[in-house]
Amino acid sequence: MHGVTHMNYLEEQKHKYIELAEAIEFHNADYKIDDVEKMSVQEICTDYGKYTTLKERQVLESILKYHPEVTIISEDKADELKILRRTDFVYEIEKNSYFVETEFLNNFNSHVLNHKYDSIPPLDDDEEEAIHEMREITQARRDYEDFQLADLLERYNTEELKQICREFKITGFSKGSKSDIVDLIQDKFTNKTSLMFKRLTQKELNLIAYFIAEESNVIPYTHLDALSVKTFFIQVQDDYEILYMPMDIFEDLEDYFEENDLNPLDFLDEADRELLEEIEKYQKLNSLPINEDEDIDTAISAFVEAGKDEDMREMFKEMFDLNQDSDDAKVMNAIIDGKVTSQEELDQFLEELHSKPQTKTQEQNHKSSGNVIDFNQYRR
Repeated sequence: MHGVTHMNYLEEQKHKYIELAEAIEFHNADYKIDDVEKMSVQEICTDYGKYTTLKERQVLESILKYHPEVTIISEDKADELKILRRTDFVYEIEKNSYFVETEFLNNFNSHVLNHKYDSIPPLDDDEEEAIHEMREITQARRDYEDFQLADLLERYNTEELKQICREFKITGFSKGSKSDIVDLIQDKFTNKTSLMFKRLTQKELNLIAYFIAEESNVIPYTHLDALSVKTFFIQVQDDYEILYMPMDIFEDLEDYFEENDLNPLDFLDEADRELLEEIEKYQKLNSLPINEDEDIDTAISAFVEAGKDEDMREMFKEMFDLNQDSDDAKVMNAIIDGKVTSQEELDQFLEELHSKPQTKTQEQNHKSSGNVIDFNQYRR
C-alpha cells in the first residue's frame, strides 16, 4: 500500500511540473515545448528560472531566505507568482494566505539558485493534513459564498417548514402552501432578525460563535459532536467535512453579535480560543511588508504599530532572532520599540551605530543572518 501511495505521489508531482512547463509556455510566446513528458524536473525548473519575472523570483527567494516552518505567503505576494499560480505548487489555504509547496521551493533553490539557501524541511504528516484540510475548507467557502436562506428553505418539505415555524414561534403557517411558508419564514428572518436569534439556545450560540470567530459561513465540523444541535440553518456537508449556513443568515448573525456586544471568543472552549488567537497573530505577521519592494517609511510604520502588541513582539524576537548582536537585530529592536519611526530616523540610527567601535564578533554579525528583516538593506 505504501508503494502505491508513493507512486501516486510521484505521478502527482510529475503532473505539477508538466503544468509548470505549460505555464511557462502560456506566459512566453518564444518558449516552445517539444515533448514535456520527456523533460526532467531539473530541465523544467531551469527553464522556469530563465523565463520567470524578477518579482516572481524575489517572492520565492524571500521565502527561502526567511526559512519559515510552513511556507505561507500573502495574497499580494501570491499575485506576483504569475507563472507558478497556474500550477498546483501554490494554492489558497485561507483568506489572504497561500501555501507554496516546500519540495518545489527546494528544487528551485537547487536547480535555479545553485543551493544559495538552506533547504526547507518537509512538512510532517500532521502539518500536511492541516494544510490539506485548510485548502478544502477554502474551496468549500468558495462553493457556499452565494448560498442564501431561500436556497436552503427550498430543500425542506411542507411539514419540515411548519416545524421550523413552531421552533421559532412563527405564526400563520397552518393553512399555507409550501411557497407561502417559505415566504413567511424568510420574512421573519429578514424583518424580525433580532427576535428570531433571541430564540436560539445557549448550545446553538456556542456553535454559531465558531462561524463568527472564523468570519465565515463555513467551518470544519470538528465540534459537531461536542456541540450537537438541530438548528435548521446549520447544515452538514460530509465530502468537505464542514458545517455551513446561508450567507445572508451569517451576515445577520455577525450584526447580531456586534449589536449585542457578544464576543464570539467568549463562547468557545479554551483550547479553541487560544488556537484562533494564535492564528490571528500569524495572519497579522504574514500581512506585514517583509523584504518587499515597498516604501521604507510604510514598512517601518507597520512594524512600529505591530511592536505595540506584546505577543507580536515575542513573535518578532523568535522569528527574526532579535536577541543576536547583529546590526539587523539592533535595527529591528529599535523599530519595534518605537525608537525609529521613519527612513530619516533609520539613517540617523545607522550612522550612530556604525560610528561605534565594533568587536570582531560584531563585525562577523554585521551581515543579516538570513532570518532577519532587511528592508532591502535600508535603501534610500
